[in-house]
Amino acid sequence: MTVVGLGLGRFDLVIVDEAHKSRGKDARLSVLLDDMLTVDPKARFIAMSATPVEVDAAQWLQTLGRIRFDQVRLPAIKGAIEGYTKALEHVRRSWRTSVQAREDYLNAAREFQRELGDFVLRRDKREDMDVQLFHKHGGRHYRDTGSEILIDTHTLDMPWKRAICAAEALSVISRPGDMSDKLLRLTLASGHGTAKFLDQNDGDEGLIEKQLDEERASGAKVAEAAPLELTSDAKARAKWWRNVLLTALRSVKDPIFAHPAIAAAVAAIERRTGAGEKVLVFGRYTRPMQTLEQLLNAREMLRRLAQGRYWPQSILRDGAGTSQWPAVRAAYMQWQNENGIPHPVALEGINAFLAKQSRDERNLRERFRNRLVSELKNHVASLPIYGLLWEGLQAASQRHQLGQDDTHPVAILARALLETTANTAADMDAAELGREFIALADAVLDNDPFTQDEKIKVGADKGWSLFEKRLNEEYATRTGIFARCMNGQTELSTRRIIQQSFNRSGAGPMVLIAQSLVGREGLNLHEACRVVILLHPEWNPAVVEQQIGRVDRVGSHSIHPS
Repeated sequence: MTVVGLGLGRFDLVIVDEAHKSRGKDARLSVLLDDMLTVDPKARFIAMSATPVEVDAAQWLQTLGRIRFDQVRLPAIKGAIEGYTKALEHVRRSWRTSVQAREDYLNAAREFQRELGDFVLRRDKREDMDVQLFHKHGGRHYRDTGSEILIDTHTLDMPWKRAICAAEALSVISRPGDMSDKLLRLTLASGHGTAKFLDQNDGDEGLIEKQLDEERASGAKVAEAAPLELTSDAKARAKWWRNVLLTALRSVKDPIFAHPAIAAAVAAIERRTGAGEKVLVFGRYTRPMQTLEQLLNAREMLRRLAQGRYWPQSILRDGAGTSQWPAVRAAYMQWQNENGIPHPVALEGINAFLAKQSRDERNLRERFRNRLVSELKNHVASLPIYGLLWEGLQAASQRHQLGQDDTHPVAILARALLETTANTAADMDAAELGREFIALADAVLDNDPFTQDEKIKVGADKGWSLFEKRLNEEYATRTGIFARCMNGQTELSTRRIIQQSFNRSGAGPMVLIAQSLVGREGLNLHEACRVVILLHPEWNPAVVEQQIGRVDRVGSHSIHPS
């Protein structure tokens, strides 16, 4: 390792990105800085962090160590950090009741700032000249953050009013005791509590405790104080309100899809997409995020069917746990309520309508499929990596007749190219089509050993089989292209494909629903999107800044929606 460092030469300036994944003494970054790099004694070190609010106080010592700070100041800095940490923990517990705790925190914070201030430079975008010019001549900040999505409870149907009142009553009654009722009130607003409450057995306290554990694991904040025992009267009142809440939710048809927060999010999203804008949505809870994705796709499908536009599906999925019908039924009812008339396609006739559309569209696209292999040959067959993929594609086309088989490898590749180019691939020449194929291959095989030149030499079959497998996973069983959900279960290769398509104007998805821990770092989603909606707002401003930062970057989409 030292030899490698010597080969790189001496460094006069080292800039360190203090990303979350690089913290710790055993991290690769620490090994690189401590064991490999050869630096001049007068070398300068700079450490950067996009989220200093998230940095644990003790991690400042690690960061300062990386920039080789003066060890003479270590005792004073360590004392300031330890004092700040202790005061912070104290004030978190007793800030409402203890004046002394608040004063101690302020003094510790001043000492923390005094000792570390010499090492810190803070960048504020409001100091940027371009931002200042925009504000001066545009009359407003370049970020429009005033569009809060609110729910008018007065307009809700009576069951939802009852459910909200019952959840609030449970929170008050159970404040000193049962945390499951308090948590239900906190998560009901997101739609997460609705699903769990309806699925649980009222008398099964074990289920409630299990759900609490899941919430703690996912980051939901629950009080740490030891619960107090409820009186028998309070228990009776809590049970009564719990029954009121359960009865109210069960009286709502499709309560998950009809949840007021989901409905408000759908309305806000469709206002933007209706104007041609893409929308990035951040959430925390998986069930409401999936519900939003399914409902947006179902509503878009019904819009296209009513307008005679193609929807890329030949039949609705109807399997256990994967059925699209609940979302389609909910969207069908919403269509009638919003338009005052039934949808022009009967609910039971949707599959037949989709099948006819698919047959008609297949006939229109067969020419593109038939020429795809030969067109790609002219541009990518001679390239060292992508040529091997073309060889696999050609072999697959020779083994199987293309015909009208939608599961044929060429058909799936054609579908992928059409979707990622907003259906313009069919009109491209060989050079343009080749460039799109290369971009798709890069996205599908991102961060895979196959993309290393020395690994490519194992042959075309292995590379093509991996490429074909991932294309099948992404495009062969698609249930919607309007909205996509990306959570912790989403494969890395799928994330890169979604990212590539989301950065294309006009190409699906128009809406990307990302789980905060998955989508807030490392993804550039700014090339065609300027709208961010926080479905489940985070308490930490650094996390929110990261979320907004996915579309607020150099080279961001320039159109600012009104």
